[in-house]
Amino acid sequence: MAKTYLDHTWSVGQVTPALSETRLVPTIFTLECSGGTGWAWESCLTDNSAGNSSIGATVLEAGEANGAAVDGLQGRLNFNWSTVSQGHIITLVNATPLKTMATAGNRPLADANDTYIGLDGSAGGQATTAAQLAFGSPIAISNYIGSLPDNTSWLERLTASLKSFKIPITTNSQITSTLANGTAPLVVTSQTRVSNLKTGGNPILMNCGTTIACSVTTLLNSMVVTGSFPLTAGAASITGLPFTNTNFICLTNDATTAANGSNMNQTGNTTATASGTGTDRLSFGCFGN
Repeated sequence: MAKTYLDHTWSVGQVTPALSETRLVPTIFTLECSGGTGWAWESCLTDNSAGNSSIGATVLEAGEANGAAVDGLQGRLNFNWSTVSQGHIITLVNATPLKTMATAGNRPLADANDTYIGLDGSAGGQATTAAQLAFGSPIAISNYIGSLPDNTSWLERLTASLKSFKIPITTNSQITSTLANGTAPLVVTSQTRVSNLKTGGNPILMNCGTTIACSVTTLLNSMVVTGSFPLTAGAASITGLPFTNTNFICLTNDATTAANGSNMNQTGNTTATASGTGTDRLSFGCFGN
């Protein structure tokens, strides 16, 4: 296929020969494009943006034309370092372009409101094997899957005050907080019961079994249910308890006359019977899962 080499193009559509659209290779190579007005693959690094037209893309050939892909290669943009330090590798949006133009070499110190892909880590030179990737933006960093960026359809977003997820999160490791003592690392707000939730620093329900040699088992999905009810002729049947197992335990107190004895025993997953004195009102607390 014929290739054309130019210093400048005004319109790729005027350049001959015509390109074959079946071979994904550039065939026009130029130092400066002009507005990206053609439909060919034109390889250039600059664009004069004449008449405020859309600036053409710098499209790089990444693989062999019509050939098999090669696995595991480094990228076409390849930045080599002897040592690495903090800073931008690619400044996606320059927050202070006039400062850049007024700086010799056009590489001033980076600004906090730049949007960039860069390197993190301690100041000063570090081994290339110690490089840390960094992303920065003045407002938010959002991740999308199968969607255009529309400020709505993101699935994960980081702002200065919040890390948000719109999808379930799984982990095979513990979540450890470095917050000061007395500050909870997580706040769980849910209208639906959170399954298998264990909490530290809060009451954890555990069962010792049925012998005096305590063999502790943590009760998952545990709950505490409280309430009160009146007795009828010294008895009452309680229904609608939310437990799924029959090993819950209930403690009672005679709220009418504290000296009167009372008890409450489970009879099923959601039921229990209570006994006491006459028409006294019993207060109760049931513990289980």
